[in-house]
Amino acid sequence: MLKGLIIKGDKRKGIPDDFNFNKDNYKLPFEDNELIVFYCHNYLHRVKNINLFLNEAWRALKQEGFLDIVVPLAPARNAFDHPETARYFTTATWEILIDKNKWKILNLDHNSKIIETDMYIQENFLQEFHIKLRPIKEEK
Repeated sequence: MLKGLIIKGDKRKGIPDDFNFNKDNYKLPFEDNELIVFYCHNYLHRVKNINLFLNEAWRALKQEGFLDIVVPLAPARNAFDHPETARYFTTATWEILIDKNKWKILNLDHNSKIIETDMYIQENFLQEFHIKLRPIKEEK
């Protein structure tokens, strides 16, 4: 059975709604090597301890699984528009965060969307990073 976890902003599928990623020592409610996919879109910038988050994702993902992340790109306005925002992302952020011994980067890019408002069109209003990671694990 395909097992996955989806987090999109405040919506979650696969974990309880009240699961708190900002506790000091949380553990995802999955066994080791249980997940095939873990989508985390427009949420990771609210997580205070990203290293713990990445370690838990690595633990829960199968070797052939992947972690798919979308976060706002600083300095775009959407990087700063949520009161729980704990951090901002640039290209250099990923170079620092990603442990090359634990993760293989499958995709890393950023995109811009033009948002039309009532008064005018504001170019590059929404800018996002999209990164797709595969855990590096020993064959068993």
